[in-house]
Amino acid sequence: MKKQTSHKLSIKRWVILTLIFGFVATAGAVIIDIDYSMRQLKNETAAQYLSILNMQRESLDTDIGKASAILLSYKMSGKHINQLINCKDKNEAYFAVTNVTSDLESQILNSTISEIVYAYKFGFDRFGIALSSTSHISSAEKLAVKDYVESLERETAGTNYMWKPCLIGDEWYFVYNIADRDYVIGQGIRVKTIASLFQMKLDDNSSIAVLNDQEENMIDSVVARNNNQFLKNYTERYSSYNIYEDQIIVYTYSLNLYRPIFFIKDGLLSQNFLNIVRLLWSTVFFIIIICFIIFNNITFAILRPVKALNKCLESIRDGNLKAKIPIDSSVPREFSDVYNTLNEMTSRIQELKIESYESELKRTANCKFKLDTQR
Repeated sequence: MKKQTSHKLSIKRWVILTLIFGFVATAGAVIIDIDYSMRQLKNETAAQYLSILNMQRESLDTDIGKASAILLSYKMSGKHINQLINCKDKNEAYFAVTNVTSDLESQILNSTISEIVYAYKFGFDRFGIALSSTSHISSAEKLAVKDYVESLERETAGTNYMWKPCLIGDEWYFVYNIADRDYVIGQGIRVKTIASLFQMKLDDNSSIAVLNDQEENMIDSVVARNNNQFLKNYTERYSSYNIYEDQIIVYTYSLNLYRPIFFIKDGLLSQNFLNIVRLLWSTVFFIIIICFIIFNNITFAILRPVKALNKCLESIRDGNLKAKIPIDSSVPREFSDVYNTLNEMTSRIQELKIESYESELKRTANCKFKLDTQR
């Protein structure tokens, strides 16, 4: 008898396809959940940093705006400004710049974040300087500021009533100078001091960046230096952030400094979050292992007994009524019951066949006896 070929899925293939589908669905769900969680975490973190950056920038703009307004007001009606304008000799110039510097110290350094104020009288080469008590400016830095002021030209000493970046010695400053007639008065604040105002969990993987007029970063940092070319593309006068894989760049525009202030953070995802992601992936692989164990158990508990049953039935189909299915302790109970029933059935069929054969022999013998008697 020719064996018919079936195009239906076998149990084994059905189980394999089910496991593959389950794995793909589980892995896909985990990937989607992880990706969504990471994007949400990055956006929420960036939004928090942006909120902090904006608040600090508003405070900075208010403070330096106040400092520039005080200096402008002093230029218009300062207590000793006329003394500075009208001094006739070096002694008068010395006392004038000293008094002006003292006035600026009390009015600016004691109420704003400016770190240094100075006055200089052209022609008499008289210079006065005062430092904020909290600035911690070294003697070398103080001398660098003196050299900077004394090197100013009358025509270009002023900063056009704006805060301008300036490299003084080895340190970058924002300076605000007002020059009129034969004198200049001004103030300055270090860029690193401005950066220190933005305490946003700064670590080895993050930094504040402020670009000068030549689009060079004025705060030395590996993180900022690696992104310097990228930061040059930001010229918009608004606050926002961008996320690039595991890095965020948050920026806000200072209306008084006329430039954006950047916060750059690498390694955005915390170690705890990455550990959770690894745990999720470990769970997925654990599920895969469990699925293969289940598949092996199904193969042992169902597919092998079914294969043995099919082999026995094929043997019976081919006329071998002596075919038996061996039963041992590894065979599941349900299949052992079926095996027993099948073995009993084949034994019974064999017995019936023998009885039928014996009955046929007796009937044939009787018929032959009757024929011999009739003769």
